[in-house]
Amino acid sequence: MVLGPVAVEPALGVGPPASAALLLVGGGASSGEVSSSIHSLSFTWSYTFSAIVDSMPGPPPLEALKILIGQAASHKDADMHIMLLDVKRAYFHAATARDLYVEIPREDPASTPDAIGRLNLALYGTRDAAKLWRECVAEHLVSIGFRRGRSNPCVYDNKAKDLRTLVHGDDYATVGSYEEVKWLQKELESAFEMKTVISGHSSKPGVVTEAKILNRVIRAVPAGWEYDFDQRHAEIILGELDLKKCKPVGSPGVEETLKRSSGDEAHGAIPLSPAMATQYRGLTARANYMAQDRAEIQYAVKELCRTMSAPNNDSWSKLQRLAKYLAGRPRAVSLSS
Repeated sequence: MVLGPVAVEPALGVGPPASAALLLVGGGASSGEVSSSIHSLSFTWSYTFSAIVDSMPGPPPLEALKILIGQAASHKDADMHIMLLDVKRAYFHAATARDLYVEIPREDPASTPDAIGRLNLALYGTRDAAKLWRECVAEHLVSIGFRRGRSNPCVYDNKAKDLRTLVHGDDYATVGSYEEVKWLQKELESAFEMKTVISGHSSKPGVVTEAKILNRVIRAVPAGWEYDFDQRHAEIILGELDLKKCKPVGSPGVEETLKRSSGDEAHGAIPLSPAMATQYRGLTARANYMAQDRAEIQYAVKELCRTMSAPNNDSWSKLQRLAKYLAGRPRAVSLSS
């Protein structure tokens, strides 16, 4: 018996095959739908590190997103638009590649003590779901004329249609003429259920001037395209350091040119407490993520990263300096024209 993404099979008093995983899923299913909220998950075999890494989703190449924006900006007179798409329930479009069994929620009509469900489609929370969806995307895009990137599997191009596409998880970003991005929209919507936004300078049907992807805002302005970075991270850093109301400084870091006293040197070298060291590493990692988009803080963040293994009082002072700089400049916008 097949029920949505699950095939119901008799348990016959035995567990699933040795090569399978058994998942316990939450309730709430109705009308042939099975909840994908996983409450417990256990595997009876081990994975190699390479197998685990291979199952992870590819990282979002922000350089590729910036190239797409630059492409749109440099061909503004050629009717260039940026289309952003968000696939709904993406993983349920990818077929499983191994035996996975679920306990049918009690609310489902097919639920009986003698039945378990065998997944037909990928389930959120399983180890290889992201990889299966990634390959599903690649197969579909290649089938409609795209080539997959060699340096990064998240980027694609269609030479015949002059389209360039970035895919991360269930988000697509494509740059091209209005006619061609509408063609791609039709192709994708014939295969997946999705939400679409087309941004650009034109007044054509459905075109807006502002859209959001990967928590970044892209905006069509008279001078070109603006790229508005995610400012939530700066707000979080300021909040955790209790510096939201501090007096801002004009630079993210300072060069140490003055000779300090032996007492200052000794105080600066004192290691942070375990709790403060953990907080330091977390905030520095967040700042390092921000630095992908904000070039002016990259050197200061690099200096913070150098002491992540053993942060001391000097490290904490440098982190506070960066936070005070962000207090005056929590938002940064770049312009491509």
